[in-house]
Amino acid sequence: MRQSIEVAHHDGRVFARIHGLGNFSNAGPFREYVDAMVAHGTRHIVVDLEDCTGLDSTFMGVIMGFLTCPLEEDPDNHLSDEIVVTIINQTAEARRALESVGLCALLDVRSDHVDIPQLKLQLLKDDWLDERRRVLLIRHAHENLVRLDRRNESKFGPFIRALMADIETRNSRDRAQ
Repeated sequence: MRQSIEVAHHDGRVFARIHGLGNFSNAGPFREYVDAMVAHGTRHIVVDLEDCTGLDSTFMGVIMGFLTCPLEEDPDNHLSDEIVVTIINQTAEARRALESVGLCALLDVRSDHVDIPQLKLQLLKDDWLDERRRVLLIRHAHENLVRLDRRNESKFGPFIRALMADIETRNSRDRAQ
């Protein structure tokens, strides 16, 4: 199964259907789409995981980020009480992944099967081309998971520090040129 994300905006809500793996490659375009819809007043995101084979930490951190703030803003903002993320039709693998980082406590996770409205879903582009934006998204996503649950520090702290070092190296190289 090819990984992809289909989205639609309807009645003030974003509907997203994840096919295959939700990961760092498709998390950026998903974040970008949701941020644009939130900027236009959307406050409810429905994520359908029926066809999802798994979620990586970046993708889950991006979902957590929907509850906090847009990527460009201060990552230390507190949780927004205005944004609701509903997870529907999750597979056992997706449920385990969400539970492993503590996300189920913050999300509206439905246990019964839920049909989304009959909408024309738009396929999001597969990937971002801008490596700098991708690295920043990955860093913010993992910082979100650590803020969510301090126990995630042991899982993701070394990775975040390595990303920070990589960003600093890139910035130094850019300044030298």
